[in-house]
Amino acid sequence: MAVRTTEAVGRAFLERTLALRNPGLSAVVVPAPRAPLTVLPAAVREEVVSLWHRPDDRSFAGVGIAAAIEVQGTDRWRQLREATASVLGRVHVTVHHDAAPVRPVLVGGLAFAPGWADGCWESFGDGGFVLHRWTYERAERPTLTLVVEPSPLSDDAAAQLLTEYDRIVAALAAAADDQLFPQPETAADGIPEPSLRQMPMVDWIDHVRSIQHELERGDFMKLVAARRCDVFVEGLDAMSIVSRMAHDFPECTAFLFQRGERTFVGATPEMLFRTRGRTVESQALAGSLQAQGGSGNRAALLAHSRKNLGEHDVVVRAVVDGLGEHCVAIEHPPQPEIVQVRNLIHLSTPIRAELRDGAHPVDILEALHPTPAVGGVPRRESIRWIVEHEQSPRGWYTGPIGWIDTAGDATFRVALRCGVVEPGAAHLYTGAGIVAASNPSAEYHETSLKQRPFLRALGVVT
Repeated sequence: MAVRTTEAVGRAFLERTLALRNPGLSAVVVPAPRAPLTVLPAAVREEVVSLWHRPDDRSFAGVGIAAAIEVQGTDRWRQLREATASVLGRVHVTVHHDAAPVRPVLVGGLAFAPGWADGCWESFGDGGFVLHRWTYERAERPTLTLVVEPSPLSDDAAAQLLTEYDRIVAALAAAADDQLFPQPETAADGIPEPSLRQMPMVDWIDHVRSIQHELERGDFMKLVAARRCDVFVEGLDAMSIVSRMAHDFPECTAFLFQRGERTFVGATPEMLFRTRGRTVESQALAGSLQAQGGSGNRAALLAHSRKNLGEHDVVVRAVVDGLGEHCVAIEHPPQPEIVQVRNLIHLSTPIRAELRDGAHPVDILEALHPTPAVGGVPRRESIRWIVEHEQSPRGWYTGPIGWIDTAGDATFRVALRCGVVEPGAAHLYTGAGIVAASNPSAEYHETSLKQRPFLRALGVVT
């Protein structure tokens, strides 16, 4: 009875709101049954889909397009600032009194560098954000949000939206579950034997030595090297992959961005920043070791590793300097802490600040991306060198992904532990920070360890 009541209440509220034919974009928020995030994309098949789950933040899935932003070229930051203000500024939000007061979001991401992509990234471009037609959010009280422009809607179009609503709510009610993701099946079930194409170690060693040559010349303090692994296999399902990664890495941010037949999916451990009102939180995450194996206390080895501490300090200083352009009262602890994400331990330093008057989340994006954890020092010269010398274009890998809501709050993460899934193949990316003391073979091994979460989700390793 409760489910039927929820459905009837939401439907009537939507119907009344659509009948007003208000100008501009209307976001109508209604209560919804509790179900996994994957139910909405299965109920409404669309070519543009987003899924975002952060344990201490927001968790939602969105399908369809109410408004979209595409940016390109070196001017993409200005384009994004202006387009974000234009789109979100014309959204009128109406919340049913039984629904949680969630705010609609523009969700998406940007490439590591503009104009640097290959075939598997052609659907993503230099950057893109979507205000979805339907968004299902799993808060304490789950909600379903419809964003639409009511004024030009015909009676038939409004009726189709209500029919779509009926289908969504019925699917949510049928899949009622407290879990945000369904319990994943064994990844290898039904998947044929895959073939893998790795970057040969000899090529990697040559690349790392070319970086170290640049370091010796004094042109750079640090550069990050990345490589791609191609997995050729039929029957991959991106929604199942993100579900497995969310279960395997509950402390990470699980994400999925579908654009037609290609889907960018992963579970990243690294925050770029988030804003809540005037408060800004960021993180320096750099310096890694395998969590187990070898001799001695692994955490102590990492905490006293001169190579890793030096690499980490470069990132801390870069984040602090970047925040200083648009923030005041910047604070962070003097020593990094050790955090573990499954098979790796990392050095991590939380950083907190306060936004200056008039600062926009995109200003912080421009100031921080890319941090030395994924790019290098100096920043602009590092981007140029990486683009000119790396074998495989990164696309959105190591780019900023996240969302901005109608109140100006934002969350952005660094796209790591991720890959692009397309029919018959998956392309996953990993990297390592290179300094003068780096051992090329050891760094190759580190990138292999970083591949394992995604390969495990594909069913390639156990």
